[in-house]
Amino acid sequence: MDDNLRTLCSQLDARFVEGANKDQTCDIADWISFFAWDFLGDMTWSKRIGFMEQGTDVGDMLGTAERVMRYFSVVGQMPALDKWLGKNPKWPRSLYKFDDFSVAAGFSVERFMERMQKPELGNGKKDFLNGFLEAKKEFPDLVTDNEVIGYMIINILGGADTLAIVIKGIFYHILKSSASKERLVNELLSAHLSFPASYTGIEQLPYLDACIKEGLRMHPVVGHILERVVPATGLTLSNGTTLPPGTIVGVNPWVLHYKESIFGAKPHEFRPERWLQSEHEESGAYEARIKKMKDADMSFGGGNRICLGKPLALVEVYKVVATVFGRYQIELEDPNKEWDLHKQWFVWPHDIKVKLGPLESISAP
Repeated sequence: MDDNLRTLCSQLDARFVEGANKDQTCDIADWISFFAWDFLGDMTWSKRIGFMEQGTDVGDMLGTAERVMRYFSVVGQMPALDKWLGKNPKWPRSLYKFDDFSVAAGFSVERFMERMQKPELGNGKKDFLNGFLEAKKEFPDLVTDNEVIGYMIINILGGADTLAIVIKGIFYHILKSSASKERLVNELLSAHLSFPASYTGIEQLPYLDACIKEGLRMHPVVGHILERVVPATGLTLSNGTTLPPGTIVGVNPWVLHYKESIFGAKPHEFRPERWLQSEHEESGAYEARIKKMKDADMSFGGGNRICLGKPLALVEVYKVVATVFGRYQIELEDPNKEWDLHKQWFVWPHDIKVKLGPLESISAP
């Protein structure tokens, strides 16, 4: 992760901060995506895909991923449409071809074949691919080459865009709140962080923690209902209503995360302070309030279906936010301009144009 953060910052420096490129406009939303995909590629097979070095959407993987999710956001609610459209053998493909993950899948196959032909490439590597290959040796009847390739594909597709989306949301809301950004930057400067910021050096920073929790609250990845099926025991709701077995139930994180009775006054405002203990708030009342908020947090899902990658994801979020805001003076190009949101199964942020400069020009109090 540190190596990828150094690459991100070196590219931002060269393209937008230094020399003839000084004061060039940067769409930080794109670069967050480039980092997220490259980092997961590095974690999976010890090789970046190349988004950051090339500064572009390699093979249209990012665009394709979003278009595929646009399709899923419809057929996921009406499965019969998938049989009529995507899986219809009579569909005139010459008129329209639905996007798929073939480019990302092809890249995974290439990395698998590369490792099979040159096993020494995996020597000493602690990447996911080595772990998958160990599973193949230990459970040959369960894990074949196809499973290994499938694991790699899911590793990238399941983690890159989701992490990019939440980091973009956190960046945007911090940048739109000048008071929050100033307080965050002062805390980061006062902490005298290493570069890149170490997780042990930032996990206890209270205002950074509050900004990230508030950003996750305001911009959860999933914009649809997370459906579950009521088990054979039935489900009794808090108001006494009992739902019968087999009932499909769910909650939209965007509805829950903006509930005033849980998250306090003005839930539509980015206010990291809601996660901190106020001056006259007793410890017991604060702890009860925070527990209520954490229990309603659906940023990574909930219950026994919560995202397995949450621990790694949170380390990435904290390190990216702390490293970038602790290194750059970063301002929205147009503070009055709203970002572009593509509201599908995922809520995709786009168009967060910023100006970058060295943070040394700001002095800590």
